[in-house]
This record gives sequence, C-alpha cells and structure tokens, in this order.
Amino acid sequence: MLTLVVVLVGGAVLGVVRGGSLESLAATSFRWSWLIFAGLFLQLGTDLVNPPWLGRPGMLAVVFLSNGLIALFLVANRRLPGMRIALGGLVLNLVVIGANGAMPVSPGAAEMAGLPPPRRNAELKHEPVSEDTLLPWLGDQFPVPRAKSVLSLGDLVLYLGLARLVYVRTHPERRKPPPPRA
Repeated sequence: MLTLVVVLVGGAVLGVVRGGSLESLAATSFRWSWLIFAGLFLQLGTDLVNPPWLGRPGMLAVVFLSNGLIALFLVANRRLPGMRIALGGLVLNLVVIGANGAMPVSPGAAEMAGLPPPRRNAELKHEPVSEDTLLPWLGDQFPVPRAKSVLSLGDLVLYLGLARLVYVRTHPERRKPPPPRA
C-alpha cells in the first residue's frame, strides 16, 4: 500500500512540476466511485476481522468479489487516462490468483523485502512459489525493501495506470486552437 501511495504522490508531483495543478486533478470526475470504496472495504474488513469460518474458498471468493467491484469501477471510468492499463494489471493479478487459489509469493523476494517467507497453508491469500505454481512469473516477485512489500507484475501494471491517471489529470485541459479560416 505504501508503494501505491508513493507512486500516486510521485505522479502528482511530476505533473505539478511540469506545469500542472492539483486543482485539475481534484476536478477529475469519476463514475460509480462507490464501487472502489465497497471493494476496498470488503477486502480490508475481511483482513481485519479475519473470520476463522471463512477458510480458503471463502477468502478466494472475497478476493474475487472485492476485485470485481474495483474492476467495474475501472471499466466505468475507462475513458480516463491510465484506467485501461490499471484494469490490465488487476486482471493479471486475478489470473494468477485464480490459477493457484492464492497469490504466489517468491520466498527470496519476501526475504529481500524484509518479510518472513510465506508458508504453505499458513495464509489464506498468499502461498510460496513452488514447482506446482502456475504462472509463477505473474506472482509477487519484485521486492520493495523500504516498503516491506513484494509486488507482482500485475501490481506494477496497475500502479503504472494509476500513476498515468494522476500525472495526466494534473495538467489543465490543453485544446488545440481551431484552424484559421481562409
């Protein structure tokens, strides 16, 4: 999460430095904003409460439902810059989670990030990469030591799309002047 905040702030700072303004970003109009809040609330609420009766299939259903709500938000706002890229990243994450029943995490990347290595069946949402892992290259394999996290290719694509949105929306609308009349 810290990495996402850094990416978004970085996109905004770069946009402002290049002549944009935060007012332009704040004026961005989103459709169906409640979907992103519902998706994040569902996932964060489940993480905080962590009901023991949920089990791995239930947690997988929560992950897909919450990400499905976020995906609907991204689709509803697909005309905004970067949203299609962000949707592509979300889909990459859902593909690898669906193929494996959890997000595969590289134990080496977790160690480099300062995290304990994932243990099989210890976490409902993550599992260590093994020889049985499908699409391991889509799993969490990019360590971010300062943020104590490990990112997947889907995370990187998702963050790229959101950074593009923030960067482009900090710029005021630039319209080409109409062509001169003869």
